[in-house]
Amino acid sequence: MLKLLWTREKATFAGRYYPLSDAPCMPKPVQQPHPELMIGGGGERVTLRIAAQHADHWNVWGGPAALAHKIAVLEEHCARVGRDPKRITRSANMVVRLTDDRAEAEWLIAEVMKRFNRTEEQARDLTLVGSVAEVQDKVARLGEVGVDVLFVSSTFLPEDPRRLLDRVIGEVAPAFRTDRGR
Repeated sequence: MLKLLWTREKATFAGRYYPLSDAPCMPKPVQQPHPELMIGGGGERVTLRIAAQHADHWNVWGGPAALAHKIAVLEEHCARVGRDPKRITRSANMVVRLTDDRAEAEWLIAEVMKRFNRTEEQARDLTLVGSVAEVQDKVARLGEVGVDVLFVSSTFLPEDPRRLLDRVIGEVAPAFRTDRGR
């Protein structure tokens, strides 16, 4: 429905929840052929199927282990609908903290478990926590499993996050390399 509104003078659509009849959308977006349609979520039966059909960009919370599995499921859905999975940008949301203090790292993992209702294994996957080398390693693994974009969550950032974010950009980001043949 959105793509019709963005690309046609008037859109007609008979959807399950929303019908349109000669609906205009003005002004049209400047992006061509239309703005990027991002679908977020990791539901394997519904959300990833919809992403395979319609998304230009798919986003989910998770680290290398979660994303390796979810990307495989997304690619299966793409195969079913005859879509090249390389045409979908994949992004991950993660919590970040650079620290050599093991107690601080464990505190963050425990907080992620509570806040996000995750198991310890899931929380460890979801966090970019530890020394610069440890975080660089995990970021590199994200690229290896097929993640194109990494969003750093504002959850658990220090009150003034500039120093941390400067370090992430300068010391960690260079380890994030992707090449999926695009």
